[in-house]
Amino acid sequence: MSNVAVTGFIVTVIILFSIGIRTAEAEITVWGLRGGLWGKLHSSIKTMYLQGLLDGLAFANSEVQGEKISKTTSHEHLVKALDQFYTDYRNELIPVPFALKVISMELAGREKLEIDKELESLRRQFLDIQKKKAKQGAPGYGENPSR
Repeated sequence: MSNVAVTGFIVTVIILFSIGIRTAEAEITVWGLRGGLWGKLHSSIKTMYLQGLLDGLAFANSEVQGEKISKTTSHEHLVKALDQFYTDYRNELIPVPFALKVISMELAGREKLEIDKELESLRRQFLDIQKKKAKQGAPGYGENPSR
């Protein structure tokens, strides 16, 4: 592994541990790796992050909010799917594990209406969290996450 990859990995780990917040109402841990940051990462860092996330999910029964995360496709395909998911600005606040939930629903052939309903729910949920944190003056909240 090159020094650049190692440095990128270390920076990613530091970011993930330093930006985590916990919301009391929803009891959901929201990490800083959302759409705005995802788009700025090099593809090798995306792959390493995704591998770590999937490894963690493997020990947690590969579920996010009761939805099994797809194991029927490659990591490269999931990275491309996440890239596509985050091209929609409305998805920027949705953390990667929840984005994988939506992508897995699509890969499993779930009804479009059900997927759209879940996606809209996630958008509202994380926008509400963003607004509450901005009101509380939390660092890094109150500005557009992609800037």
